[in-house]
Amino acid sequence: MTKTAKRRMQTKTKKALSFFRNHRRLLRRQGIEDLLHLAERGLIEPITAAMAVSDNLPCIPFGFDGLKMMNDSDCQTVRNAKLPEMKDMVYECDKISLCLKSPELFLRHVLGIIENLDEKELSTQDNRMRASGRAQTKKNARIECRLRSSLTLPYTVFIPHFASKIPQLNAGSQLGKENDRNAC
Repeated sequence: MTKTAKRRMQTKTKKALSFFRNHRRLLRRQGIEDLLHLAERGLIEPITAAMAVSDNLPCIPFGFDGLKMMNDSDCQTVRNAKLPEMKDMVYECDKISLCLKSPELFLRHVLGIIENLDEKELSTQDNRMRASGRAQTKKNARIECRLRSSLTLPYTVFIPHFASKIPQLNAGSQLGKENDRNAC
């Protein structure tokens, strides 16, 4: 392989890895938000919340970047908490007691941590792009993407910033007059 081909392959690989990292981050956040909505209605048990943050639920890619809020022994402690001999036990870990007390509050806490981590990761990506000289175009694309995702209307029309520079043809344009002359 030539050096140019290797560089192109490295660039494609970096883009693919970045895409999958961002996609897993999005799936993790949406999974925790979905569990939070269920917890608000009282539809999940504390063990489900514990399994989600210990990367034991297959539908939520929680620990892909090494983040684990609880380990397997903590999950076992939460699972055994319903047993009669464990009812009056005091837990040394605040996460376990919060999870047992209210899965909703626990998931809100987890969601806050995830949002902070995601913002840090996005800011480090922005810093890397500034250093590489590609910051302006990527920054504008990211801002437009965030604006589109923050809109709450079900049907939105995105008009790009360059749309005003595209010439518009109307009924009285020169092209229409030429077609009228050719028709006679």
